[in-house]
Amino acid sequence: MATNLSISRPLWRSTLLLGLIATLSSCQSVQDHTIPLSADFSAASELYQANKPSWRLSSSAYQQQFGAFTIQGADVSWKTSIKANLWFAQTGLLDKDEVADSWLKFIAEDILNRRGRSVENYKIVKHQDFAFNLLQGGQHAVHSQCRIMALDEGTEIRSLDNSSSQHDSTTRKHSYMGCLVSQGNQVWQLIADSRKGEANYFAMTSGDLQLQFKPVNEKLMLVNQQYISMPEWFKQQSGLTIHQQGLQLSALSFDGDKPKIWLRKVLPTNQQALLLTASYSLLMYDWLDEEWRSPSLKIPN
Repeated sequence: MATNLSISRPLWRSTLLLGLIATLSSCQSVQDHTIPLSADFSAASELYQANKPSWRLSSSAYQQQFGAFTIQGADVSWKTSIKANLWFAQTGLLDKDEVADSWLKFIAEDILNRRGRSVENYKIVKHQDFAFNLLQGGQHAVHSQCRIMALDEGTEIRSLDNSSSQHDSTTRKHSYMGCLVSQGNQVWQLIADSRKGEANYFAMTSGDLQLQFKPVNEKLMLVNQQYISMPEWFKQQSGLTIHQQGLQLSALSFDGDKPKIWLRKVLPTNQQALLLTASYSLLMYDWLDEEWRSPSLKIPN
């Protein structure tokens, strides 16, 4: 008797992607990562490359130099995580064999699963704070104070015989970063909000002033002196462009050991300092929470 095997679309795509990455890794190395930008904007902009920290236990790892601008005084808190089991585990229902109410008994037995295992759903709430100063010509110019928050949902399958965990997996459901960016007497609010199945949301406002963010989902990789793009179906947030009143002011590329920031050259230095602070806040967010751009958070096709 013939057996038909089927592979789901996500698994098929993941298999192809792993094959593509393995091919690139084994045959040729990736020298650079970037995002597609218009020739006009690239020519009118100054390019700065950040150094992605490999050692992050010390806040000094985040100090950077971008031309006349310096990132200094970084302060990064420890990451905290709180695990909360869902209602049935909290009530103690899972520990009771004798339940007077017949409906509750039915539910309890269904959860316990008399085949010898229990399935427990839980949530994990995480948060972490960070801050830094941007200096211009050695003088304090801008301060950024940020908080990262995340919500993961997990499922644990546990054996009832020896209470050992047979399977434990988590999925990112919601990622968030909020920053207060202070420049002189003016305070800007910077927000990055990612939710599973929804488009990523970014905003930066100060009173009536507002900057617009446009996500870039295409990543370019330099292989043998030629830039190639990832397959169309594997779209993932790779960067951002920042605009005001229809004019592109800057751009940001997240990937690689040398993430990139572009600033339009004709902008006043105080506006360049503000945009650089916002961009570096987003870069630190990306380094401290590597799951906020997870493929599991992208909009389903």
